[in-house]
Amino acid sequence: MTPLNNIKIVLAVAIIGGSFYFGYQSAANKWEARVNKAEAKQTRLVLELERVQAGNAYLLEESLAESLNEQQIKKEVIYREVVKYREDPNADKCILPAEWVQISNSAAGLPGSTETTSGSDGTASDSQALIVVTDNYAICLKEIEKLKTLQEYARGVSE
Repeated sequence: MTPLNNIKIVLAVAIIGGSFYFGYQSAANKWEARVNKAEAKQTRLVLELERVQAGNAYLLEESLAESLNEQQIKKEVIYREVVKYREDPNADKCILPAEWVQISNSAAGLPGSTETTSGSDGTASDSQALIVVTDNYAICLKEIEKLKTLQEYARGVSE
């Protein structure tokens, strides 16, 4: 082998190696650009989702407050009627049996619900029961409104 052939071989290897190196760098740059573009798109989508969720949360709070206000108005009307009934001279003349008191108390299993207070023999008057049932009914209505609003929010998020 002559020195000229050695130089030709070294140059050919250098050209081929350089081609591979620059080809690799070009492909790596293209992939990095694609990854950066995908990350930017993902960031935009996450920000958009957070914005929509914040809007939905605001609507949820507004809707819940409105529903609870309506429930409060209904509750006040019901309480006025209960007070009218309790002030009636015929109130407290009906005594509910002990079995009714037990069933009513076991049915009132919601958090915050109250139980009918019974007399020494386990019975309760109609006005005592009416107050407890009215309170527990108001608690149920409040929970129903919360769940309805939560369902509306969940539907809005899933769409």
